Amino acid sequence: MSRHALNQAGVVFANGETLGELSKALAPRARIHPIYLGVDPAKFVPLPAAPSPVVIICTRGFEPVYNNSYLIQALALLPKSLPDFRVVFPSAGALLSETRELADKILSPELRRRVHFLNGVTDEDLLHCLQSAHIYTSVSRSDGTSISLLEALSCGLFPVLSDIPPNREWIDHKVGNGMLVPLDRPEEYALQLTEAILASAQRNAVSPFNRELILERADSRKTMARVACLLEDTIRPRNCS
Repeated sequence: MSRHALNQAGVVFANGETLGELSKALAPRARIHPIYLGVDPAKFVPLPAAPSPVVIICTRGFEPVYNNSYLIQALALLPKSLPDFRVVFPSAGALLSETRELADKILSPELRRRVHFLNGVTDEDLLHCLQSAHIYTSVSRSDGTSISLLEALSCGLFPVLSDIPPNREWIDHKVGNGMLVPLDRPEEYALQLTEAILASAQRNAVSPFNRELILERADSRKTMARVACLLEDTIRPRNCS
């Protein structure tokens, strides 16, 4: 049914290159346009964050696919010698209580005091949290192009992400603008977080690069205009380059 619907559609939008390739494999005749829906970079703008403590933010909801408990497991393995840092979870979700209980159980009292569960915030508070952070992390098990990641990149944050195809589209290993970590290996995740916390010079150096990724590829003001053009093109052909 999906193949038939895709092949017969006047236009198909895929949120990112990975989903575009998968959709093309499913329906080779479909008119697929990989487009990042994007975010508004006029809203999600970088602001200078205080150098200390280093703030790690995870804005994913507390649902099984987002795997937030994996971050707690990794935090328990961080070395005690790290500079001062904080971890902020702004979102709510079905697994919030369970994840908070895990933090209470496996984190030392000192480390537990550094982890903050906000249980849902307003859009304005979320923006403030992003602009006050240094590192963004998401270790979801599956994803499309994550709007949460795009918001963080637009604010110039340094991402530490699960090594899944949609996330690879945003990490340039030559530039070193972020890190990819394997799933279900908390020791490796802890090592990457440690490196990110210590790498203040690298984070500052690549912040403009991450911001520029959004301006070039996922500025919603531009991408939505192209979506509108392609929709109109299904009725009246026009140049949507």
